[in-house]
Amino acid sequence: MYDYQSLKKAINISTQNNDDSPIFYVLANRIGPFAKKFARQIHKIGGKFYLNPDGHEWARAKWPKPVRKYWKYSEKKMVQNADLIIADNPEIEKYIQKEYAEFKPNTTYIAYGTDVKKSVLTREDKKVRDWFSSKGIKENNYFLVVGRFVPENNYETMIREFVKSKSSKDFVLITNVKKDKFYNRLIETTHFDKDPRVKFVGTVYDQELFKVYTSKRFLLTFMVTKLVVLIRACLKLYQ
Repeated sequence: MYDYQSLKKAINISTQNNDDSPIFYVLANRIGPFAKKFARQIHKIGGKFYLNPDGHEWARAKWPKPVRKYWKYSEKKMVQNADLIIADNPEIEKYIQKEYAEFKPNTTYIAYGTDVKKSVLTREDKKVRDWFSSKGIKENNYFLVVGRFVPENNYETMIREFVKSKSSKDFVLITNVKKDKFYNRLIETTHFDKDPRVKFVGTVYDQELFKVYTSKRFLLTFMVTKLVVLIRACLKLYQ
């Protein structure tokens, strides 16, 4: 209801202000059943309805089946009624174009920004040295993964392939790890608990420290199509 009420309020405010050509940018596909209604209201005041579809919510294991079914239906209705769909991943844009070709969706891709400034910290700083020491990690000798601890982020695939490898480097995971059902399943399927190279190190919210850690690694990313092929290639190249 939050998205519904927020968009309703935004349209009312824009109408009262008599805004010229307002743009309403909606994040995620939660309010699909009401998308046509809102699109009409937005167009009536000379506005545009933009959408960022986020990811494949309908495919996420954390949702029960009825909720996943709703997400898929809602996604369809949002795409059908949006004036422009802005994807933050090129594969999402391709998916929208293919899955909903009947609607001839107007799409574009805008990548996430990133901070390219170097950290104000140096490798000699106590804060940096203490972190590496406490985690048992050596600089320039680890692969790094950063992401939310959810099944759809391919942790099982990455860990399984790494454990199979003969790499001398560590596999460091900065994530909000919880020892829940998913964590226990990873142990059962990958046996990473028996491999000292695999290190869950928790989260890092200090941005200056984070820059240091990400500059001293070989980086693996999980948002790719042929993940297993990529991981095996990287591990072979950087053993």
